[in-house]
Amino acid sequence: MFGIARRLLSKGPSNLSSDYFQLFSLPFEFNVNKTVLSSKFKELQSFFHPDKHVLKSVEDQKFAADSSAYVNAAYKCLLDPYCRGRHMFEIRNYRYEYKVMDQVFLMDMMDFNDSVEQCQDQSELSRFIEQNNEALLECFARFEQYFIIEDYDSAAEWLSKCKFLLQNKERISLRVEMLN
Repeated sequence: MFGIARRLLSKGPSNLSSDYFQLFSLPFEFNVNKTVLSSKFKELQSFFHPDKHVLKSVEDQKFAADSSAYVNAAYKCLLDPYCRGRHMFEIRNYRYEYKVMDQVFLMDMMDFNDSVEQCQDQSELSRFIEQNNEALLECFARFEQYFIIEDYDSAAEWLSKCKFLLQNKERISLRVEMLN
């Protein structure tokens, strides 16, 4: 890992991999091993952290700071399944756009959101959280399934559904806060 970091440092900031999986030496798979990712992140940060470069030239300090920020952004993206999915599309040169999905799904989302907004009961909100989390897991699984077989249009539709469910998660959290 440090050999890679030294090579990258010696060639300048433009040589940091735009493939976050490659940057962390991870397999290109939707489900990442978070323990391995965290370990690789710490290794890279131990090399790139700006505090390690205070006695170097201004140019090297700037590169270390930029590299550290880039490694942080890549790490956060791979931790977030929605960002990870979008990044996978970038790597495959598929232009992901928020897809308009089937009307049944959209109507279900509207009904769900109305129920959340009208809810006055913490236990019911807990049930909504559980339902939404289960639906989110299913959507990410479907995204992965279609991505693996390179049906990127279907994968994109499922990733868009994930975005709706992530927004639901935020709405539910806000509602919980309002009731507390």
